Amino acid sequence: ILEGEGEQPAVVVHIGTNDIDKKRDEVLQGEFREVGDKLKSMTSKVIISELLPVPRANQSRNRILQMNRWLEKWCKGKGFNFLGRWNQFWGRWDQYKQDGLHLG
Repeated sequence: ILEGEGEQPAVVVHIGTNDIDKKRDEVLQGEFREVGDKLKSMTSKVIISELLPVPRANQSRNRILQMNRWLEKWCKGKGFNFLGRWNQFWGRWDQYKQDGLHLG
């Protein structure tokens, strides 16, 4: 992915919510750590985008918010940039497809 992108390519990772109800927090956090470690070995500029609100996920909202808090803290510890965009999407359900999950 990063070959030929220059000396200091920036990589932005957008994390979706597909697995938020399927996997325990510890499993998801382990997967994030694995991806982060791989990217850190390839580039010095990693930007992690927080999980966005999902209109149809009322019961998952608190879990998404908790995971975002963990992600932000983890990013700071790893030297990654954290891109918080919750407020830009919260209540803006017109930006989502009819499935209430994917951006339109």
